[in-house]
Amino acid sequence: FLQVALAGATGRVVFLDSDHLEQLDDLLDIVRCQVGLLVVLLTTNTLRRPWCAGESVVAHQSHRRASAILSHSFAAPGADQLQDMGTYFDDVQDGLAVVGVTSEHVAAAYE
Repeated sequence: FLQVALAGATGRVVFLDSDHLEQLDDLLDIVRCQVGLLVVLLTTNTLRRPWCAGESVVAHQSHRRASAILSHSFAAPGADQLQDMGTYFDDVQDGLAVVGVTSEHVAAAYE
């Protein structure tokens, strides 16, 4: 629904990352090279997902515009969590290291 609504409201192509979760490096390249505005739907666990973290880092480093839609369940990571991102993620973040994304990059993007 959100993808269709955004496309209709903006007249632009809307890329939904959950439709493209096969290769992290391909997904990050799309964010880096083809995304004009990254819209993040912030729910309870969005920022705890390594792939979402990777997208946020790439958008931040590529100086892409970003906007957030906050759900009522969203809680931003605290200062302690930003200092130790390894314990903040739901899943192992090994995939991020393979594509050159570090905990420091994630903390900078989330601040």
